[in-house]
Amino acid sequence: MAVSSFEFLSDFDRGCREIERVLRSSGAFFLVTPGDSPILDFGLRVLTGADADRDYGDRRKDVIPALLRHFRVEKSRAFPMPAFPIYRGFKLVRS
Repeated sequence: MAVSSFEFLSDFDRGCREIERVLRSSGAFFLVTPGDSPILDFGLRVLTGADADRDYGDRRKDVIPALLRHFRVEKSRAFPMPAFPIYRGFKLVRS
């Protein structure tokens, strides 16, 4: 399980390969990652003072494509709603 941490990796493919290595063939990898939106970034700055560009850089847009290269999405959810996802959650299994 990874919650708001995967986007901090410097090499997503390497991270995925390591998860694949330790994940049982019948296992699942659960991941929650923040959305990528200027509106969300503004809200983060106003509510917490955090700077998404400094904290994440361009990595947020690369998380999901990397996961899809290595895993199959069994379930996904957008929080609080699909049209405006602050976070996305995934249940991933081996491809």
